[in-house]
Amino acid sequence: VTSQRLFLLAEMVAGGRYVEALKSPSAEWFFMSDDNSDLRSSEKMNTVPNKFWSQIERKMSKISSISESVEAELLAIAALNIFLQLNYTGPAFDDKSILDGVNPHPCFADYFHVCPQEEEEKGRTITDRRHTKYHNAVLSELAVDGMWPCQVAEVPYLLLLARSILSHLVSADGRPELTVFTSKLFAATCWSARAMVAHERLLLTNEPSSKLWDQVVVAFERCIAEYRK
Repeated sequence: VTSQRLFLLAEMVAGGRYVEALKSPSAEWFFMSDDNSDLRSSEKMNTVPNKFWSQIERKMSKISSISESVEAELLAIAALNIFLQLNYTGPAFDDKSILDGVNPHPCFADYFHVCPQEEEEKGRTITDRRHTKYHNAVLSELAVDGMWPCQVAEVPYLLLLARSILSHLVSADGRPELTVFTSKLFAATCWSARAMVAHERLLLTNEPSSKLWDQVVVAFERCIAEYRK
């Protein structure tokens, strides 16, 4: 079953069918809701640092093979490429409704929920053009060192998704059960570095974030070391 999912996903990503990839059987497997592990209450969410990344870490815990690691990597690549397409390279989507169900994925809908009072206050910067009422909640997750991302960015959720999945794939420190699989993903570091650069470019600042830039340098140094082997 895993191999069938993987081959279908790889075909979609290779063919540039990124939205289909994020709705594929692999996506259904990876984003399957688990009421026992997903953080649901706002009280719990407010006590966990890097809250969305913690939810992705829970999703990553289901990985039990190299093939499943590749599935997670390809899902992140699909998400990143949609973000880059809609913000930099084009073409734009004529009908943004094709992103329904992946912006965000249903399992994260409760997490990004904005209460009526907050929605009224934040509504000044949420427009139909951005196609999601979760826009500002996502941007707050992408803020670094107090630097806020550009508010007119399209689908920032997909950048957040790509960043969090790829970072967990390349930095599984303290989780040997995951490292044994992710250590075989030779391209994951390069894709993670690319996502970091996209994240850095999104920040509203004249100077790079020292925290994020240090991560970028480390990532590219690791890329060079791996490709020299």
